[in-house]
Amino acid sequence: MVRITTLINLVATVVIWAAVLAARLVGGSDLGIMDFMLFAGVGTTIALWTVWALVSIDFIKNQSERGKVKRASPEAESDARLSLLLQLLDEDERRTLRQRLRDELRADGAAVALEDLLGDTGQDRRARRG
Repeated sequence: MVRITTLINLVATVVIWAAVLAARLVGGSDLGIMDFMLFAGVGTTIALWTVWALVSIDFIKNQSERGKVKRASPEAESDARLSLLLQLLDEDERRTLRQRLRDELRADGAAVALEDLLGDTGQDRRARRG
């Protein structure tokens, strides 16, 4: 997009200055019209390229924000899937999953207690003992 707008601005700038040159050729050496045309040509060129710069900066900013959203979205998506999975599991399946995670963490030699990670409730502990 930036390249297309740059090309459009270049063409517009050439057209502006071609119009100034044409006014000079048609108007002759009349200084009043030539001063006006030079002033108008410089003013429109500055305005045109200032708008182009602001649009380009906004485009780059939006691209970087979209990149951040793309990088952040897989975590949010996996969290939503995990939440849905946990909602679909019944109490026995959750208990089985927790036990399986405990066994895997013990086999890996993890230093953090799984009860701390899972927020194991007293009811779960009593159900395992009883």
